[in-house]
Amino acid sequence: MKILGINFSHEASVCVIDGNDIVFYQEEQMLSGVKKDHRINYLWNELKNNYFDSIVFTRAKVNQEESEELKKYIIHSCDQYNITFKNIRCDFNHHLQHAASSFYNSPFDKAYCLVMDGSGNHYYFNDEMIGSEIESIFKIDKNKIELKWKVCNGIDKTYSDNIHSIQSISPGLLFKFIANCIGSKEPGAVMGMSAYSNKLSHINAFYKQGDLFKVNQNFMWHALNQSIDKFYYTKSTQYESTEIVKHRINKILEKDPDANICLSGGFFQNCQANYEVLNLTKNIFVDPISHDGGTAMGCALLEARDNNIKVKPYSNLYLGIEPTYPDLKTNTNYTEISKLIKQNNLVAIFQGRPEGGPRALGNRSLLFNAENSHAKEIVNKFKKREWYRPYAGSVLQDKVKSWFDLNGKKETPFMSYATKVLNNKVPGITHVDNTCRVQTVKQKDNYHFYKLLKEHHKQYSMPVMLNTSLNIAGKPIVATFKQLMEMFHQTDLKYIYLPDKQHLIKK
Repeated sequence: MKILGINFSHEASVCVIDGNDIVFYQEEQMLSGVKKDHRINYLWNELKNNYFDSIVFTRAKVNQEESEELKKYIIHSCDQYNITFKNIRCDFNHHLQHAASSFYNSPFDKAYCLVMDGSGNHYYFNDEMIGSEIESIFKIDKNKIELKWKVCNGIDKTYSDNIHSIQSISPGLLFKFIANCIGSKEPGAVMGMSAYSNKLSHINAFYKQGDLFKVNQNFMWHALNQSIDKFYYTKSTQYESTEIVKHRINKILEKDPDANICLSGGFFQNCQANYEVLNLTKNIFVDPISHDGGTAMGCALLEARDNNIKVKPYSNLYLGIEPTYPDLKTNTNYTEISKLIKQNNLVAIFQGRPEGGPRALGNRSLLFNAENSHAKEIVNKFKKREWYRPYAGSVLQDKVKSWFDLNGKKETPFMSYATKVLNNKVPGITHVDNTCRVQTVKQKDNYHFYKLLKEHHKQYSMPVMLNTSLNIAGKPIVATFKQLMEMFHQTDLKYIYLPDKQHLIKK
């Protein structure tokens, strides 16, 4: 059976399941160049001349009337691009799609799936629309899916022991609000700035009502109008929202101490909060495509489940379009690239199919010397990002224990956690709170990136490199060779490494 999942929310995306395998995942923004693009235009060309047994589509907050319009658009586009299909339907279960994207790619046979995001679909209880989803907990195994907890933003009302609405925005939307207060468009900036303060705001970000947490409007007012002490508001937002996550997980563990936990929804791009969760349990899987792009995969996986198809979890996230190159001759090797990085040159690495999700994992990355104490300033200036934004590090899997504290995890191939740094030799990726978001790299996952790190370790006793996404602020990660060369000519980037060709492009 061949299934096409389509997401029309921000980070619009498609996912193809063929038999038991996830064979394709791609976000529109990487092709259109429009960050967080919610349309599907360029992706149709990647799907042309295909047959699908089932097309399942979705969009956050979509209603029945809107779904019919989207259906007409899909049918029209399929006709234009010679795409045929047997069945087509809309899936309205936004939070369940997030949960499926996490659970069915986890190593678990059964798990509790905690979903938190800005705002999901409108939720109905006894045919009454009670608000938009903020939090959900599902218990999933091979036989059934059970809803265990649901919080929506609406009026203050309890509908059952496990279904509630509150007059409040979500923690995810609070991050967006505070980001705006500090002059940033990225919620991740709040996480980055929060590390610069050891003090919380004198006003709580949330107040608790039983097991429910409501954003304090007084906190929001002060954050918006306060000209100083922005650090305190970011610190409180980060700390208190993490406490909500820990509260939810502790409630699960009280009932089932050995429970497996899957985390998804846009909130769980928060690698600091994810790391804190490891203090509660090691049985954790964080969805690396936890933003709305992942719902294309989630609804495709749910369709497979409904048809009794067991889909294998992806082994890596290199699931995007195949790149095409001009005719290039071999002119470099791992040793030369390693030397360039050691000499404090910013080097783009472009190879294979692009990564799914928001993290650069060595196929569409910018690499820099992690030993350089000014790395953050240098790379932030190039990428036109805020001065306080930290950078991730990639490390050889078999060397990680000497450099980073994974808090009981053996690996973090998808950069899910901001871990404690154990070695002071990598100041370029060590944030002010002594943490770093880390990717562990194995040869079977990314052959060329592994070989480059291996050579760097051989030459300089350094198995770590700064790794950030191949883009500048406000732009999505590049997907194609054409986009790569446009970035090369429009920025100060001087070196591009193409491992597939062992070719170095230089200015």
